[in-house]
Amino acid sequence: MSGEATAVIRRVHDINDVDVAAWDRLALHDVYAQHGWLRTIQETAANAADPIYFLLEEDGVLVGATICYRLEQDGPLILDELLFGRLARIFSKLNLSLQPALLCAPLIGQGRHILWQRDDGSPARIIGRLVDALVRYAEEQDLTLGIAKLPVDENVLIDSLARHRPARSLNPPVSFIDINWDSFDAYVAALGPGIATKVRRECAAPDKSGVKISQEPCFQIVAPEAFELIEANQQAYSDEPLGIASSFFEILAELHSDRSVVTVAHSGSTVSGVALLLVAGMSAGGPLIGVIGNEANRKSFTYFNLALYAPIRWCIEHNVKRLYLGAGLYEMKQRRGCELLGLAMMIRHRSAVGRLACRMMCIVHRLWLTRKLARQGVRVPHPPARR
Repeated sequence: MSGEATAVIRRVHDINDVDVAAWDRLALHDVYAQHGWLRTIQETAANAADPIYFLLEEDGVLVGATICYRLEQDGPLILDELLFGRLARIFSKLNLSLQPALLCAPLIGQGRHILWQRDDGSPARIIGRLVDALVRYAEEQDLTLGIAKLPVDENVLIDSLARHRPARSLNPPVSFIDINWDSFDAYVAALGPGIATKVRRECAAPDKSGVKISQEPCFQIVAPEAFELIEANQQAYSDEPLGIASSFFEILAELHSDRSVVTVAHSGSTVSGVALLLVAGMSAGGPLIGVIGNEANRKSFTYFNLALYAPIRWCIEHNVKRLYLGAGLYEMKQRRGCELLGLAMMIRHRSAVGRLACRMMCIVHRLWLTRKLARQGVRVPHPPARR
């Protein structure tokens, strides 16, 4: 290629309009940006927003992309809940909603939703064009622009966003564990004598309590029970429903089964717990889990086995090097070898007055979240300081 490449940005509303191989080459190890997963979300996100994919092509080659969702004011308060939490409904009734908005963030899970060719020698060029396209589109459509759940170590991306002077806050950090062991026993031993003994006891508890834990190769057969458990877990922690159709597991099995693992706990003939693990390259993540809160599950440590031990064991056996384990239960996860990854949130309100108010709200939100986590003994990983 000689001279400067011809760059074109296109918008599409259907991930099926993008070549699978070209897209997944960009997504690479991004668990929640894989083509099959996005197709599943697009097909089953019953209460979610209209997806918009921005595609940057240079000389006809896809070199960058963004995954966005248009959120209407009368739709699910997805962006509002990220900033206001359980106060989102109250703020919306007071006409203080951030929506309508263009949200660039995973609807489920976490991670960057601005993708670029990782072997490109000058990613700032690609990222800058994509970010400018998002800002320009949001302005043309009179939308608030929200970028959320963004890993704080994405320095080039955060710098590019900062040029547009958004309000900045944080999302709760996620736990992750780097897999450096050749067996599950080696992982347990590395935790040290005290915690290792406890982990071995927790791993043995299901068999002693009559709970069978297995990984389902044809996991659509547990779809109705699995979906109900995951919905119940969502309702316990959020005022907003999960927002996916009950056909989720059937569609996932059809579109993304080659990169999905479902671990199921059975108490007799009853499905008492389920956890989903997604795989992308050398990374994996567990975005969804549901466990019946009964005595049998407590005695068998079903949650720990589904959410932590089964995924770690699977990653070791399949040579996956990093496992993301979501937010919450930080102390428990850190004692079992996890580290924390900070997540940034940037919001550029659609109006000048709104941008000022949003900046103040983000300061309050950042202080509140930092103090809340500090009471749990968690030090929030912050983004690097920006000028």
